[in-house]
Amino acid sequence: MKNPEITIIVPVYNVENYLKKCIDSILGQTFEDFELILLNDGSTDKSGDICNSYKNIDNRIKVIHKENKGQSSARNLGLDLARGNYIGFVDSDDWLERDMYECLYKIITKYKSDIGILGINFVYSNRVHKSKDYKIVVMNSRESIYELIKHELFGNYFCSKLFKKELFQKNRFKEGIIFEDIDLLYKLFHESKSVVAKGIQKYNYLQRENSTVRNKEFRNDEFYVKEERLKFIERNYPEVQKLCEIDLYETALANLGKFQFSEKRDIKSKDFIKIKEYLNKNIIYSLKNKKISLNTKIVLLALKINSLLYIFILKILDIKNKRGQDVKRT
Repeated sequence: MKNPEITIIVPVYNVENYLKKCIDSILGQTFEDFELILLNDGSTDKSGDICNSYKNIDNRIKVIHKENKGQSSARNLGLDLARGNYIGFVDSDDWLERDMYECLYKIITKYKSDIGILGINFVYSNRVHKSKDYKIVVMNSRESIYELIKHELFGNYFCSKLFKKELFQKNRFKEGIIFEDIDLLYKLFHESKSVVAKGIQKYNYLQRENSTVRNKEFRNDEFYVKEERLKFIERNYPEVQKLCEIDLYETALANLGKFQFSEKRDIKSKDFIKIKEYLNKNIIYSLKNKKISLNTKIVLLALKINSLLYIFILKILDIKNKRGQDVKRT
């Protein structure tokens, strides 16, 4: 049997309300020479049954049921099974415009590139935010790394992209973490001789409040991943180092904010201690930064002095915020 040109890998976990729309948008693609691998990652709802029902109506679909080990594990298994010359990834609660893979295949083959990129519609409950519009841009690895870190033309997402299969011979998704896209994508760009991007929005990315990266549990994965990326950039792309340092600092601030709103504030956790040490080391920069609010500077100073003082300040801010919410209600 002839191998398909594209393998589309879709990890599936408890998305029974979204999965049919996702699969239908893939099967309805104008580019038809693909295989679709649905990896049911231990779903406890009807997602597995939905996958099986589609397998019976289209022979391009392969369904794998596996123990729940997370999205990275599912994607890696999909890569092991992939027969296509190119690899695409779709999240199981998203959907595609009909010609997305046709557009990706045209630009990646026309410009003989290793990675092809299109734009994204970020779909919220009450609005849609479109990624930047731009004409075709062809980049070498150095230029693409710069654009990836700058995060203006395209972002650290595997969706809306197409990859040559060979890029994954030595590279795999790190398992047991979230933000695995950020961990792997720059490594693939580094391996690429050519990356082509076009700013037309063909992928619809549903922004769900209870998705993996938007839950209330405090995790520091994004900081660890970007800290490793900075070390890599320092060695290989020093001209982009400053951008990476700023991004790491902003991630640390954002993660401190997530800690503030997390359900459990454990100041003895290694994740909190890591953020605290990093921000304490950069306290002078924080205090001089005009973009940081006075309240945030007070919180950072308290964190520098003592963790218990920091928690005390947070409780005062909690009371203040609650009073503000009560006033709004009345």
